[in-house]
Amino acid sequence: HIAIDRIESVDVTSVIFYAYPQAGKEKMKDGRLPIEVFVERKVSEDWPQEYLTGMAKLLLGNDMPVSIEDGTPVEHSGSWHACISYSTETATDAVREVLLDPEKRDDDWEDFRGGFGKHIHALAEARDAKGRTALGLAAEGPREVIYEYLLFCGRYKLHIGPPEHRTATSVVLRAEDLGEKADYGAIFDDADKDGDEKLDRKELKTIANSIGLDPDMFLKGSEKSDESISKGEFVSICKRLLGDGPREVVIKLMKNKDQWERECNARKKYELESKYVVSALPKIPPEYAIAKAVRDGEGGLNSIKEKYLDNIAPGIYAIVMNAAHRNLLQMLNQEQPKLDTMKAMLRQVFEAVQHMHEKNLMHGDIKMVNIVRFRIDNKLRLIDLDASARIVP
Repeated sequence: HIAIDRIESVDVTSVIFYAYPQAGKEKMKDGRLPIEVFVERKVSEDWPQEYLTGMAKLLLGNDMPVSIEDGTPVEHSGSWHACISYSTETATDAVREVLLDPEKRDDDWEDFRGGFGKHIHALAEARDAKGRTALGLAAEGPREVIYEYLLFCGRYKLHIGPPEHRTATSVVLRAEDLGEKADYGAIFDDADKDGDEKLDRKELKTIANSIGLDPDMFLKGSEKSDESISKGEFVSICKRLLGDGPREVVIKLMKNKDQWERECNARKKYELESKYVVSALPKIPPEYAIAKAVRDGEGGLNSIKEKYLDNIAPGIYAIVMNAAHRNLLQMLNQEQPKLDTMKAMLRQVFEAVQHMHEKNLMHGDIKMVNIVRFRIDNKLRLIDLDASARIVP
């Protein structure tokens, strides 16, 4: 610790911490951890950036809050929380280095412990002595690096667990959409074509599918009219039904491009209503970004692949939808509905199928896991249109 404060002892400091990494876990007389000295120290001729980053990443790699093997919590002294609370170049670089996959390294630090990025969810949720999460403590620089690993496509926080659904050609993953916050007021203004500060049923229909709600859900919530709705009512209903924070979504990753195009085209060409069929959400990341995120295993996707997908990579073609509560199979097994309830549920299924047939479209794969229920209105809807086909009269 004395050597850290002596400019002339740079080489000595390196030797000490390489030989005795445990010294990095012991607090100094002023109460700071050794890593804090390096991440807050200004770069100078005596303290070059390369040296500061090198020492910071060495100390950080030897005092992480989770095991490199399986991501389980381990005893630590707080270097992770201390480092990410600084927004200096040294702190940011140290975080980047300790998360980086060893196979992607371009240096010869044989003793450096890196590759913690595969446990990013555990690291982000790790709490300090005061109960604060690491992500909540992170300063701008380290937080951006954490998000590179934590989020799929820099936007979606994947649920690390079994997939919602899986077939030979697709997998459905639950996630939180941390992308741009929906401006419901702006959505209202864009749809108010006649400028009367109200949306009628026709105007609501133009935007309902894009946000996953059908017009009836708005008009039933209107206090003044069942044919139009004011801006205040619209915003209030959107916030109540969709929330004012991250949106719960599912990401369907498909291997077969033809099936993906068939499902996308079925939704667009046949103008299926969100009252009957779960809508695909607009403004998702571009195809190349999703393909890269899948190949790089972003946002914990590699962990999901290893633990729950038999190490088989998912497809690169994506459809993003609002997350449902349960599918019909889960409802039957877990709720055991009575006969009258079953009749009402089947009526909703038949109405959804009829809607598709009236649009001259056949679903092609009706089964219980392809029928889902949403909490927002407790109604059943159809999903999975990759087997759909046009009905020829």
